[in-house]
Amino acid sequence: MAGTPTRLTRAEQREQTRTRLLDAGEELFAERGIASTPIEDIAERAGFSRGAFYSNFADKDALVMAILERTIARNEVELEELFTNRVDAADFMRGLRERETDTSRRALSLEYLLYGMRNPAAQAETRRILTASRQALARLVEATWAEFDVELPIDADTAAKVLEALDDGLDMHRQIDPEGYPLGMYTDVLVMLQDAALALAEKRARGEG
Repeated sequence: MAGTPTRLTRAEQREQTRTRLLDAGEELFAERGIASTPIEDIAERAGFSRGAFYSNFADKDALVMAILERTIARNEVELEELFTNRVDAADFMRGLRERETDTSRRALSLEYLLYGMRNPAAQAETRRILTASRQALARLVEATWAEFDVELPIDADTAAKVLEALDDGLDMHRQIDPEGYPLGMYTDVLVMLQDAALALAEKRARGEG
């Protein structure tokens, strides 16, 4: 019959429930913080019972790790698309600047770091997921510098670690002093670091340093 909704399979229903729980947890973690968000509130936001939550996740730790992994995967795809579809280096930096304005994303990033710090049992899994994220960033650094056709002054993994630390550090200070650490500051510093690294690499290529 035309217009009749298609019935979801059991597997599709389960996946839909899981996705709604992930979305609800992500929203609440950004709003309140992970530690201040009980499972009951996550289930209620998603429109389910505690039973539905535990049918999909063993505990809140499992939900946090699933959200973190999903977030990292999304970020990798977005950055890859941004890099692939850019017009030039300036266009790429404009895209990065726009990502900085996503305050929910920034709040979640800090929450994950704090969660890993405060929960020893979750540190290994948090480290595994964040390491995969750093490795993706390192690959992006390598691809960027390959186009400049100059030797990167430091190895890509070290560069990725520095960029992550800079991004997270600025975010932390911004929570206390938003005017002193305005959005866009990370991208501005990134441009300066890129220009300085390019100048150093070109100087070394000329045998001057």
